[in-house]
Amino acid sequence: MALSLDLLAYYDQPMHLIGFSMGGYIASLAALKLPEKVASLTLVGFDSDGLSTKELSQRKQLLQGINSGSYQCMSQSKLEFFVHCDNAKNQAVVGILKQMEGDLGSHVLASQIKATTDRKNLTAQLAQCQFPVHLITGEQDKVASPKALKRIQQQIPNSERLIVADAGHMLPLEQPKALARYLHAVLS
Repeated sequence: MALSLDLLAYYDQPMHLIGFSMGGYIASLAALKLPEKVASLTLVGFDSDGLSTKELSQRKQLLQGINSGSYQCMSQSKLEFFVHCDNAKNQAVVGILKQMEGDLGSHVLASQIKATTDRKNLTAQLAQCQFPVHLITGEQDKVASPKALKRIQQQIPNSERLIVADAGHMLPLEQPKALARYLHAVLS
């Protein structure tokens, strides 16, 4: 987050912050720390309400698997969890996820999980901000579901929500053109 804060502080003009998934958490924290430097906040596949008990349990099990050495790689069912059902066999999407996992390795995954598990609900704080908040999710996102984002949008007065068809959590990989069109429209 320090890099995000340094960049915000560097520029004279307010900036448009965009964060995907865990990056949405980091972008939200930066925006809340320096709201006067934020023109807008766009959260893609991020649920600002924090992690559910089920998600916390899953993360704990995953960390145990990594620490014990029993974690090998993302299972097919876990890959399918992250993408729209039509993309479960799409190698252009699933192949990138597998490559990212291979490139980063389980130690980086463990670090990311540890760094982002103890997160607070940020929705009430975001509701107090003056800048617009754009909430984007895929129609089959199981991490930041359309239902969750509808609830969040209702709590943040200066927000709008977009649900992208034919996408799951990995919306930037699954529907990059739709995401780019939306960002161009709202940030231009």
